[in-house]
Amino acid sequence: MRISASKLKNIKPASVTGGYAPKVIANHDLLAKDLDLSIAADEKDAALASKPVPLAVELTYYKPMKWPVHHNHLTGDITVRSYGIYNVELFSDFILRVGYYLGIPMTGPTPLPLKIESWTTIRGPFIHAKSKDNWERKTRSRLIKCWDCTPEVFELMMSVVEKYGIPNLGVKSQLYVDHSLESIKKDLNMVDSVALKTVSKEEDAVLARVRELLADPAFKRHLDADAERVKTEATQEHKRLESEVDAEVTAQV
Repeated sequence: MRISASKLKNIKPASVTGGYAPKVIANHDLLAKDLDLSIAADEKDAALASKPVPLAVELTYYKPMKWPVHHNHLTGDITVRSYGIYNVELFSDFILRVGYYLGIPMTGPTPLPLKIESWTTIRGPFIHAKSKDNWERKTRSRLIKCWDCTPEVFELMMSVVEKYGIPNLGVKSQLYVDHSLESIKKDLNMVDSVALKTVSKEEDAVLARVRELLADPAFKRHLDADAERVKTEATQEHKRLESEVDAEVTAQV
């Protein structure tokens, strides 16, 4: 423990305080420099300045470092959204630092258009029903693009981002994966075969049900009755048209 010279003069002997006090401290005439009980302020500052600062701590005072983009191959993008600008800037900075330490070339954050939503509500349901309140909400977004990395590294970065997420902030990521034409054709053929099998099964079930209905005697009876009714109505309509034509011819004569 270090004691300054001003505090050393206020220390009383053991006979006055009634407790234990070392003989060296009880002597009021001793100076602090003789006991080495204090350090000057400039010496403290020099001691603190001489201590090395960790590189990871020092880098937080600078802008995030970025790897250069060489192949212009877009792997994915990340959109950060929030109602406050502080959280957006803070987490965008964090994502850039995570991407740098994983070796991912990144560009951004690019400000996206400000989204403004407005609502108008009544001030109260009774006496204040004619007065209105206007409400507004602004959503700020930043876009970060990731280049020249594998999907596994991108998913690893997103797992870290999800683990250390902060409240009142939304993060949306999109991963772009390239496929060869052969694999795409194979997938399409597989989808078509599955769809055809499904359709054929459904058609077979419908066809079996139709045949069952046609073979049902009750259905045949109703079908024959409907056919007879349609035939009768057609005959009556034909006779009516003939009578109208004959009446028109007679009227002209």
